[in-house]
Amino acid sequence: MSIIFNTLISFFTGITLASAYFIFSTNQPQVAESINKTHLRTINTLQTELAQIESKNSELQKRLVESQTKRDSNFANLDNTDDLQSTFSQRPKPELSAPRAVSLDNLKVVNVMPTVSHLSAEMELDDVQKVELQEALMAKANQDYEIWEHYQATASSDPTNAPQIRADFEYKLQNNAKSFATTVSSLLSADQIKQYRAFELREQKLLVSQKLAMLQNELNKIVLSEYQKQEVSRLSQSVFSAPSDITLGTAGSPYAKQQVSTDFEKLAEIKSLFNEQQLQQFTY
Repeated sequence: MSIIFNTLISFFTGITLASAYFIFSTNQPQVAESINKTHLRTINTLQTELAQIESKNSELQKRLVESQTKRDSNFANLDNTDDLQSTFSQRPKPELSAPRAVSLDNLKVVNVMPTVSHLSAEMELDDVQKVELQEALMAKANQDYEIWEHYQATASSDPTNAPQIRADFEYKLQNNAKSFATTVSSLLSADQIKQYRAFELREQKLLVSQKLAMLQNELNKIVLSEYQKQEVSRLSQSVFSAPSDITLGTAGSPYAKQQVSTDFEKLAEIKSLFNEQQLQQFTY
């Protein structure tokens, strides 16, 4: 009985497979066309999503550069207590009541994870290294944010003691960077650390280019004479610079001490070329 049953099953299975093959072979062009249409729809959807992600990332990069540039500008005259007191009295106090979970999530998704993904691909990290590096960079980014947050609150409430507050702020950031470097040295090989430094330097040079582009965009809004154009072009190339000795953990941590330096004397030279109307148009 069992043999007969199995024979019948085999018989009907054979018929079913033969029928399926006949249908497929008969309608192969239609099937292929259907598959191609589905494939194209999938590709179009993915391309649309990728464009949206790239657009969002570009906007976030622009906002980050603007924020860093404004912060650099605020630190330009730290030795002048009167100017600082005026600046802090006009600046609204930072909102420290925002849920920390949201801030941490933003740091992780927008800054830390993309940085670690790039590093992982370049340095060919194994799964353990990738996880541990992400945890270490996340911890550093969070600590940098807390140091910055404390600095903002303290400097706003006590502007007369600004130089000491600023020195304490930079000291804490440096210590946090050293701690991260120590952690990284135990996670990565010497060659991987060398690759990490090269990555950091490229990121800082990219930031220099972005800041210069923003400055140039502002300058292009002003009607300049030929002489002004030549001088502005010459001076603007030296406004921003990246260091040769880079600090690990800068990329991926937006509140770390930024490595790109701004030459405010060069900016002042540029402004000295403008008349009163041009100065009003120059909002950088």
